Amino acid sequence: MAFRPVLQRALFYLSKQRKNGESFKMYFKVHFKTVIRGHHVYKHTWTPVINQVLQCEKDNRAEAQQHDSNAVGVYLVTTQSDAKKTLAGHVLVELSHLLKNFLEAEAGNKLCAQVTGK
Repeated sequence: MAFRPVLQRALFYLSKQRKNGESFKMYFKVHFKTVIRGHHVYKHTWTPVINQVLQCEKDNRAEAQQHDSNAVGVYLVTTQSDAKKTLAGHVLVELSHLLKNFLEAEAGNKLCAQVTGK
């Protein structure tokens, strides 16, 4: 049986600034189950681990855009800010438009995922 990583958790983060200059933060936590699309293509660079947290970002690579103009990549979280990100897969095409719009709506919006099973 092939291992199919499941994304269960998405943490939506918004940072706002009021007109008087005060800033505040809002956190929204949304849970849903889905799979990481294309993880088998990246298995040479990533082995899924239960409870592993991954970062989701817009994937602007030309090969990703050919298949899905709204492609959202699922990347390994690195501790080094200048390190090249390791792509682990993509969110499903059916979700990519919604999640891409969320990521692009505000500069501070973040989306992460947690591997929860197969």
